[in-house]
Amino acid sequence: MSELVDALMASCTARAGAVQTLENITLSTALALLEEAAALAEFLAEQIPALHKEWEKQRDALRRTREL
Repeated sequence: MSELVDALMASCTARAGAVQTLENITLSTALALLEEAAALAEFLAEQIPALHKEWEKQRDALRRTREL
């Protein structure tokens, strides 16, 4: 029971810390973070098809040599 109480207290503390951090983020910082996340998403969307093709080549080579 004591472990459960400790875990719940740690969870509450973590949530309180996260809320405090969010309260201190300025709107311009939040916007910059969102723009960066959007840029990352666009980059990944562009790169994943090529990466998938490379994986298929590697997988096929591994299958030919019976390593996979």
